[in-house]
Amino acid sequence: MKTAKLIAMALMMVVAMAACTNEVEKPDRDQEDFFDEEYWATSTDTAVTGQATDVTYYSATLTGKLNIKTFSSLPQYTTWGVVISATNPDPMPNADDCVTIISKRQAKIFTCSATGLTMGTKYYYRAYLRESNGKTLRIGRVMYFTTLKCSVSTSDADPVSIFSATIRGESSIKLNDTKFLGEVGFLYTKRQTDRPNPSVDTFVKGSVSPNDSVRFEAQLTGLTSSTRYTYMAYLKIDTVYYWGDPISFTTQNLSIEDSDLPVDLGLTTLWAARNVGASKAELAGTYFGWGDPTGDKTSSNPADYPSVASLVGTDYDIATANLGAGWQMPTFEQFEELINECDWVWTTWHDTQGYAVVSRTNGKAIFLPAGGYAKPLDDDGREVIGQGIAEPLGYYWTANLSSFSRFAYSLKITSKKPDMHKLDNDKSYGYMVRAVLAE
Repeated sequence: MKTAKLIAMALMMVVAMAACTNEVEKPDRDQEDFFDEEYWATSTDTAVTGQATDVTYYSATLTGKLNIKTFSSLPQYTTWGVVISATNPDPMPNADDCVTIISKRQAKIFTCSATGLTMGTKYYYRAYLRESNGKTLRIGRVMYFTTLKCSVSTSDADPVSIFSATIRGESSIKLNDTKFLGEVGFLYTKRQTDRPNPSVDTFVKGSVSPNDSVRFEAQLTGLTSSTRYTYMAYLKIDTVYYWGDPISFTTQNLSIEDSDLPVDLGLTTLWAARNVGASKAELAGTYFGWGDPTGDKTSSNPADYPSVASLVGTDYDIATANLGAGWQMPTFEQFEELINECDWVWTTWHDTQGYAVVSRTNGKAIFLPAGGYAKPLDDDGREVIGQGIAEPLGYYWTANLSSFSRFAYSLKITSKKPDMHKLDNDKSYGYMVRAVLAE
């Protein structure tokens, strides 16, 4: 009796072990995507479900395989393809909650394009073959994939200066991936609001950070000093915008140097804080004909003005004559250095338009007012032009004579840009003068 009981127990264990061994392993439905490579390689099913590839936000390419000898062996009007559903984990052709895609390729391994999908959604799909009678159906195993999901967040601005700021954002997806066909950027405003409005505020595209495929940034320039700006990052897919939360920053305070002392902008020479003849930084000062230290000469005759190659070191140097030893008129090259090595921002300072010229090394700034110029009149008088108009401008003399003795080089400023003028600057015209300190 004891022996019989032991044999019975052993048989039960063998049956149990056999049942465990033969049990079909189910795919893990919690993993992001599922594709059974062994099933694809070894299945003898008539229709075999393949891998989902090129999965994007709204589309995917689905693969299937037919285990048939030849296409001629199939009845006429036989169809095959895939069936897909976001809600039915057991999708079947012609079901109300499933989409049937017919393959158009006469190949045993075929692909179908699933479009119009929903972002961030799991889809179940399987290959199928339906014979012409509509009743004979062969289906493959169910696989699934998840379309890409995107979100975007707004990051703190850094750095923030007087007239500029770098704003940043981050995406949940890799922006340098070939599957990404969208756009990233920002919407910003200086309106005092908690959230920018796409209908009235400014868009700027973002660039992907070189060392990080999910972060992006944009450089904002031409901002107003001491001003609060609000911005939020966006990610645009097709025509749909996804927004990050709004964040604000405040630009630094603009401090214009305004004294009799020279200003160190980190350049090869020091610059005066005011125009010659001006008591404040925003004033035009005196309009001088080229090489006339008095500012009184109004003659339009070029013979009444010097023809030396440079006014520096001569009795005609307007800066030296008015400010004293050590000061001189700037050369063409010194103005070019000022343009190239500093940030020029068109702004309004004490109700006067002009350029704030800001050092890139120490943040110090001088102001060049758009004070116009004085044009000689036929009766030997002068008329000031270019002040207080909708588009003001200003001219500043350099110390250098032009290649034509009637003209001298100058700096012209408008709201568009600072520009070095080599020709057409008649020496008889009254221009402003901004001095530099001699080395």
